[in-house]
Amino acid sequence: MDLMAKVKARLDKLAIAPNRSSGAVASNLMTKFQTCWDRIQMELTFESPVTRTVEDTHIPNALQQMLDILLKEQRLVEKGLISSNSCAELFLNTNVLGQLVDMSAADSPIGFRKHVIQTISSLIGLLEGQSLYHKSVNGAITVLINESLGQRNPKYEGEMLELESNIAIKVQELPALLNLFLNQHRPATKNLAADSEPRATIGGMVGVLNNDQKNFDFPLFDHLMRYVNSEGRHGDVARTSCSLLLKAGAENPDLEGYVRQTDFVIILVAGLGGLFSQLPPQLPFSAHTTSHSGRQGYASITFSRDVESFLNLMRFTQSVVLLWGLESEITQSILRGFADTFLGQAVGPQFMTASDFDGTAEAVLYYVRRMLSALEPTEPIAEVLVDFLLNDDDDAQTSRTDSRDADADQSSRNDVKLHVRDVLLSKLNSLSESVVTESLRLVALLVSAYPEKATPLLIDGLRPSNMPADAQRALTPEQLFEVVRQWMALLGVGEGFQEENSLDAYMEDAQAAVAAATATASKPSSGASSPSSHDSPPSKSHVTTPPQNPSKSKRHTHHTPQRYPSPTTLDRDATLQKLLTKLSTFFSQSTPTNLALTEILSRLAVRGDLAPYLFAADQIAHTPPSAVTDESQPPLSASTTTSSAAPHLRLSLQTILRRLHKEVAIAKTAMGPHQFETKLSEARENPSPLHHLPPLDHHHRRRRQRTESREGVVWVNGDMGGDDTEKAFWDDVFVRNVVVLEEFVKELVAVLLVSGGLGGTEVDFVA
Repeated sequence: MDLMAKVKARLDKLAIAPNRSSGAVASNLMTKFQTCWDRIQMELTFESPVTRTVEDTHIPNALQQMLDILLKEQRLVEKGLISSNSCAELFLNTNVLGQLVDMSAADSPIGFRKHVIQTISSLIGLLEGQSLYHKSVNGAITVLINESLGQRNPKYEGEMLELESNIAIKVQELPALLNLFLNQHRPATKNLAADSEPRATIGGMVGVLNNDQKNFDFPLFDHLMRYVNSEGRHGDVARTSCSLLLKAGAENPDLEGYVRQTDFVIILVAGLGGLFSQLPPQLPFSAHTTSHSGRQGYASITFSRDVESFLNLMRFTQSVVLLWGLESEITQSILRGFADTFLGQAVGPQFMTASDFDGTAEAVLYYVRRMLSALEPTEPIAEVLVDFLLNDDDDAQTSRTDSRDADADQSSRNDVKLHVRDVLLSKLNSLSESVVTESLRLVALLVSAYPEKATPLLIDGLRPSNMPADAQRALTPEQLFEVVRQWMALLGVGEGFQEENSLDAYMEDAQAAVAAATATASKPSSGASSPSSHDSPPSKSHVTTPPQNPSKSKRHTHHTPQRYPSPTTLDRDATLQKLLTKLSTFFSQSTPTNLALTEILSRLAVRGDLAPYLFAADQIAHTPPSAVTDESQPPLSASTTTSSAAPHLRLSLQTILRRLHKEVAIAKTAMGPHQFETKLSEARENPSPLHHLPPLDHHHRRRRQRTESREGVVWVNGDMGGDDTEKAFWDDVFVRNVVVLEEFVKELVAVLLVSGGLGGTEVDFVA
């Protein structure tokens, strides 16, 4: 676009003498225009060396002056200083652009063709879109595009893409221009015998028209599709131009017919697979990269460019799906190709075979997470990706299998197919903490961006087949108040939290609201209920400042019965228990791992069907495993006994947090209260390094060992030589994990209070 900038700059330097007549001005412009044209033709008549470049001639200057004169003449006509566009008429009627294209075909002198392409591109960019209707303009463009399509290695591909980009912009502004470049051929004919059923006679021979098939030519789109899968500026320009053309022709049936008859879908899917396979097998910022000499020189800037090129093609594919609609044949073809070819043959094999110990598993998890981040969660292509990651076909087949076929299918069930979901969840227990961290980040993105679709596929207990048929209440108000008391007590660790004032205020407001609701419920119904009859424990934007007037709350104290999964079912849920087990080893993990883990659990706590189990498992009685059948699931409020009366199969979330708080107290004593509080204050004030701490299994492979005794959890240094630097590192990691734990507990308590109880009101996190 440098040429356009020069044109605009030179326009300001062109002036007209005020004492000249309009005829003299027009004549002067015509003379200059003709002189420039003659100069170009004269330069081409001289015999010159083969190595002569166009910069050694007057051609670039003459082309620039001709463009300046055309623009100046148009401005004078708009101002009324001259009456006609004489130069423009000469330019179009004598087919100057066509002659320039023909004369530059041999690109002699070298670079002549480049300047011709730039001149036409600038002219299209500066003039109105209607100028493309003239045969001398669109004819020259068509010749350039067709010649570029016939070249394997075009010399001036960048200039051609800029030209086509300007054309696409004009087509978007004036969609009717699309018909200039999209041509339909006459249907092909078939020779038939004379006794058949002819419908047309061609040259004395009997034939019929094959009206079922339409053939289209769209050289402009064909040339752009060559670069759709390219990286860098060429790929960006091509994808943007294709999007503009597709949007302009969204209502054009001929364009849809052209896309169906071409390899458009194959090019998109193959491009995704090609760019994905070219990504490095190890991340350049991973510690594993240094052990592979082939990737030592892979710069981060090159890596970022390659990943961004791949994601840009993903976004372009998504935009095409949105453009044509879900019912379109093109959309269905893209989704099938995306699922079967790209995910099934490119991503799937790498995901299933990647190793935890050479960095390949970490890289694949990172790439998949970036793919999910680049897509809109509500769009079909994102749903296909979530299905690929989490959907279990074996489960679907089992749910459709009749119980009478159980014996017949027993042999097929023994041969279990390993799914992507199984591999993903197995990474949560990997010995490589970098793999664990990346897998947790991927799961966190799934439950946050795709909560309704992804969470039931991750947590088996939330699947419809595992939910009880009848709705139940979560907890009684008395049980809920006890849950709130216990969780509020967790907020005081390491912070000097004003527990009693906040708890008393909350309980006073909540009990008053429950009493008002109970009194109202006991009266006969008469029309609309009073607002105060539906007040609930007030929501709190911050737990330390509860509202004091319960009559102003608009939430419900009584909760509508819902369907909750059986506590025993959740006790046996592999995914949920893996997450809780990871939480129980909180201080033996890196800070990035804990950040991803706590994000997942916070997102799960927001769900109304999981909140009772996560917040109040100690208040829920469990039926022994032998008593649980598919036909009868125990209601959550079947008993008000505590965990001591009905022991859990697993540790509850609240119990795990209490143990972690005990570990904090022990570490505080071992480190010294003053030093501990000083480090903790520094970590709270400077939380930014939390994301940059290295995983514990790389530079600091030898972890601090965690042992348990009757007195509690004790931390010792494992084979570190007693180095002060190592000890300071571990103290820093521990304190930063304490900060993460504090914020996690605050989030959980906020969810509990803002929701008006366990799943009473739908809540979500905001940025």
